[in-house]
Amino acid sequence: MAYLIAADVIIHAERGKVDLDAWLRAHPGDEVRLAAITVAELWRSTERATAPQRTIRQRYLERLLQWFPMPRGQPLSMPACGR
Repeated sequence: MAYLIAADVIIHAERGKVDLDAWLRAHPGDEVRLAAITVAELWRSTERATAPQRTIRQRYLERLLQWFPMPRGQPLSMPACGR
């Protein structure tokens, strides 16, 4: 099975409403991806956040991106996203 995770799922997970880590561990053989535009939207929301929340969101997104393979095996640079 293949899944494309939407931004709202990521936002709910960040807020503790969805246990995305558990869901991802429960689907080890499935293809799970984030669209590049979703990553850009999430990074942009991080940039717009107030200072305390910005750090929390940035750490969350950096950890989240460890779950998802990037195109052609290239790591995604968070600051480059959305700029």
